[in-house]
Amino acid sequence: MSVRTRIGSSLKSRTKSAMQAQKRRAWLLRVARQRQGLSRSDAGVRQVSFDGEPLWGRVVDGFTAAGTAADNLSLVADA
Repeated sequence: MSVRTRIGSSLKSRTKSAMQAQKRRAWLLRVARQRQGLSRSDAGVRQVSFDGEPLWGRVVDGFTAAGTAADNLSLVADA
């Protein structure tokens, strides 16, 4: 492998990871806007966390869909 090829492949990988990071930031911004709109329009929406990952759900009879999802996820993770 020539020096030129190694430099080219290194640039490609950095460009690809920069693009992936940019896509991730755009996705996070889009999700944040959706959650903001949802929480303004529906007072029952609450957040819970599972392993540091935020989950969102609507409160129904004192339970949240996100809380139930976190409980179910912990059951699967423990198996």
